[in-house]
Amino acid sequence: EWAQRCHPDDVAHVVERAKEHFRGRTTTLVVEFRVRSKDGSWRWLLTRGKVVSRGPDGRPLRLVGTHSDVTERHKREDELRLAATVFEIADEAVIVTDPKNRIISVNPAFTAITGYLSTEVFGRNPNFLSAGTHSKAFYQEMWAALGDVGHWRGEVMNRKKSGEVYVEWLSIKRVINAQGQLTHYIGMFSDIMARKATESRLRHLSMHDALTDLPNRALLDERIQQAFVRAKRERSRLALMYIDVDGFKSINERDGYVVGDLLLKAVAQRLVECVRATDTVARTGGDEFVVLLAAVDGEQDAMAVAEKIRDALSQPVYLENHVFDISACIGLAIYPENGEDEAVLARRANAALYYAKKNGTNMVFRSDMLGDSGTTDAMPLGKS
Repeated sequence: EWAQRCHPDDVAHVVERAKEHFRGRTTTLVVEFRVRSKDGSWRWLLTRGKVVSRGPDGRPLRLVGTHSDVTERHKREDELRLAATVFEIADEAVIVTDPKNRIISVNPAFTAITGYLSTEVFGRNPNFLSAGTHSKAFYQEMWAALGDVGHWRGEVMNRKKSGEVYVEWLSIKRVINAQGQLTHYIGMFSDIMARKATESRLRHLSMHDALTDLPNRALLDERIQQAFVRAKRERSRLALMYIDVDGFKSINERDGYVVGDLLLKAVAQRLVECVRATDTVARTGGDEFVVLLAAVDGEQDAMAVAEKIRDALSQPVYLENHVFDISACIGLAIYPENGEDEAVLARRANAALYYAKKNGTNMVFRSDMLGDSGTTDAMPLGKS
């Protein structure tokens, strides 16, 4: 009956240990094995026994001992072994501290990320890793959260042993025992610099023109909104210019798209060189560009930049052993004189561009010449 109840993988081991004791090779019999219980589950037993009487020939006659159910202990040991394995092979760094926040254990991933060996950090406060970029209030909020809810997570700037500053995603949990006492803090973190770089690159691609690397319509709209908020708060002016390259379609058709793309890149570069770093030059499609002057003193200031742009785009462009004589028409609108919000200002700048193109090439047309209705037959400014 015993053999039928014992786990098949354990029978040989138990029999061998029993034989050793029966033959007098061990003072006591101590062995653990699995037996099937009445409900069909396997339970671990710890058997301790001793031969208390033997026959004249030394054969054991009587054995006394105990059986203890150690199933729960085995479960805990399995869990500990699993946790230890996870601790060792985890890609995330793990750091364990005592209640006074002194490091008592780190895993190999910690060394891989930070460059510090476990022997170099044992007993130290983890704050030695700080890059010094976070405020005192940041850490106060972190510790307040740990005290209130028992955990905290977020992005932290830390410094590696090499001196390199990196961004990590950190999760910290407070460990409390059955008596409600704090026993440990456990932190897990990963280096997210690669992810941040990828996110930054994806955002750049989504917000910039693929050909010229200028801001696209989405980023332009975002910056116009920000400029309006600032202008309204500071009661300052801003200017918006819509720009079209004259005759670009014929150049594209005659010389091909490769030359056309090179020409657009040259135009983009010249536009950027005509404005300040705080201004925005965007390409919104084809040969259409928009310039946002984030702050101007008035109409004369904006017109001076517009004339500078027109002059720059009037200079010959040398591409593929060819010389291209180009020019551009510019429609200009100024906040708040020509529009109280983004939509109105953009519409009037676009209308000014339309009338500049309608009246010729290489022209700058101010929105205020359109009148209140937004239409006029007046001659544009700056006709070459």
